[in-house]
Amino acid sequence: MPVDDARLDPVWKKAGELKIPVLIHTADPKPFWSPMDENNERWLELATHPRRKKTDTDPAPWDTLIAEQHRLFKKHPRTTFIAAHFGWYPNDLGKLSQLLDEMPNVVVEFGAVIAELGRQPRMANGFLPNTRTGSYLAKTAGYLLNMQLISVCWKQKMNIFPTTKSIMHFGLCMVWGYRIIF
Repeated sequence: MPVDDARLDPVWKKAGELKIPVLIHTADPKPFWSPMDENNERWLELATHPRRKKTDTDPAPWDTLIAEQHRLFKKHPRTTFIAAHFGWYPNDLGKLSQLLDEMPNVVVEFGAVIAELGRQPRMANGFLPNTRTGSYLAKTAGYLLNMQLISVCWKQKMNIFPTTKSIMHFGLCMVWGYRIIF
């Protein structure tokens, strides 16, 4: 059943009336739908966890799932939605910022994708303090310490430096870290 199915409307409406935020997890990382080849940054994760591989028919195309989610958010403007994992746009904070501007009832959390911010540290540095998300972060997937560190860093004067150490548990890419300068 699509998340924007009319049969679910009473649930989303009641959550809004009761001011209960709804954490919603629609889809998975977009590369799970891509061919499993040398161009797929999630190939290692998919090779070690083959059940995570998706197709356009299992369960549906990624773009379809995300479109359903966005229609849901717009259909219920009085309900606060928390889009899991940066709404699956951790690699495109410009697009995510645009979506958050269009849907003021939506915030995001970054459990399990926090390392994605390290791939674009300058954009991330400007993104969190300038969005509602910066003050509304869920702490999931056991990354509490790392999330606290990043929250502190964004509140302090920072210097950006490259590091290969990260909490990234998928893929094989350089991740950037933060250092606080007092």
